[in-house]
Amino acid sequence: MEDLVKRIERLEAIAEIQKLQGKYYRCLDCKLWDELGEVFAPTFHTAFSDGRLVFDHYEGEDGLRHYYESQMNDSAMISQHNGHTPEIEIAEDGVNAHAKWYLHDYLIILGTDFNIRGTAIYDIDYVKVDGAWKISKIGYKRIYEESWRRLKDAKYFVTENMFKAGPHRGAVTLKGDTQLK
Repeated sequence: MEDLVKRIERLEAIAEIQKLQGKYYRCLDCKLWDELGEVFAPTFHTAFSDGRLVFDHYEGEDGLRHYYESQMNDSAMISQHNGHTPEIEIAEDGVNAHAKWYLHDYLIILGTDFNIRGTAIYDIDYVKVDGAWKISKIGYKRIYEESWRRLKDAKYFVTENMFKAGPHRGAVTLKGDTQLK
């Protein structure tokens, strides 16, 4: 019976970590900075872009949150971070965990018509703080990254942007098999 309880606790921990990581991606892309701060442990370390962007935060969750806010708060910057195929290992102590997540990200910077797309492997440590899982170390190693400029006379454009109010250029409505423009 003890083995069954440990297995259930491990599966519950994995589910909680998956939910936490989903919150991280959602808050990052929706620019929910206060809520994003909730995912980090009071002390944490980051190493993004193969270690080119490194932060040690001992002042609590606000440090990295403020970094994200200063870098990504512009309404003309739209990001998409998809994390999937997690490999989550819960430590025997039940309060530490480690995971690798496959990342596919896409960034559109409307003001400069610049785009970045790539994939990476996130390497993340988690710790249970007051009964809740938090990120204590996060970073990634790029598999690839590509960037390009959107051409002004090209046939593509952004038709939806949740951060910018107003009419949508080029929106297409589908009705059955007929396209209505």
